[in-house]
Amino acid sequence: KQKLTRMRLDTVDNLAKSPREDLVKIKGIGGKRARKFSLNSKALISENYICLGLCQFPEKRTEIFLDLEGTGEQVADEELVAMDYLIGVLTRKDGKEEYAPFIAHGLDREGEMFGQFVKWLLKQNDFIIYHWHHYERVHLERLAERYALADEIRRVILENMRDLYRDAIACFVFPTYGNGLKEVANYMGYKWKHPDVNALESIALYFQYVTDPHKNKDKMQKVIDYNEDDCRATMLAKDWLKQNSLKGYGIRQLTPLEAGKVYDYKF
Repeated sequence: KQKLTRMRLDTVDNLAKSPREDLVKIKGIGGKRARKFSLNSKALISENYICLGLCQFPEKRTEIFLDLEGTGEQVADEELVAMDYLIGVLTRKDGKEEYAPFIAHGLDREGEMFGQFVKWLLKQNDFIIYHWHHYERVHLERLAERYALADEIRRVILENMRDLYRDAIACFVFPTYGNGLKEVANYMGYKWKHPDVNALESIALYFQYVTDPHKNKDKMQKVIDYNEDDCRATMLAKDWLKQNSLKGYGIRQLTPLEAGKVYDYKF
């Protein structure tokens, strides 16, 4: 940051106007990072995305959009347990959508929740699991290890997972300051039911729920709503990536496309 400031490249506008060769000269910034800085600043200035290539997805009868909620390492200490407490799936099949949450209704019921999810998944035919970033894959691998899931079943799950985050950053530069699901899907037009709820708030709501499940059903419902939103945002992102990469692919220069307008940015 100090190096960028010294070269007066500490604003989005200055970065957008700066030749990429100048960025590469800065120690610690190679060609890849210079390209990333340059394109991202141009996208932010134009308030439009830049299409880099074609996002291609396999044709499957069943599309599953997956999102996990867990405490992770954020709260794990001597008193609080590190666990996954909700596996949410939004299934799209034959033009119909259905959301289903698998819930650990107690701190000692993670294995039961995971077993229910696996049993459900094995009933699906010709499926692919879409998720955003690595959390879901990493945590499903941990759950499979923790509860001694058979290797052949583990392979069926993991080999049919697709990280949309990787597709997104390979095919597009977004006019956002980050590439998290909330930032990108919000740009794409998704609106959350509970914009005040985040990962930490979800954890707090879950712990309130398990202290008295009967009394605090509303807390769990808010967590379910939050999770379903993330699943639906993931579905919207997949559709958006496919549709908009088809529109933008084939243009020789990198060009953000929005409302039928083309803004040319030369290399």
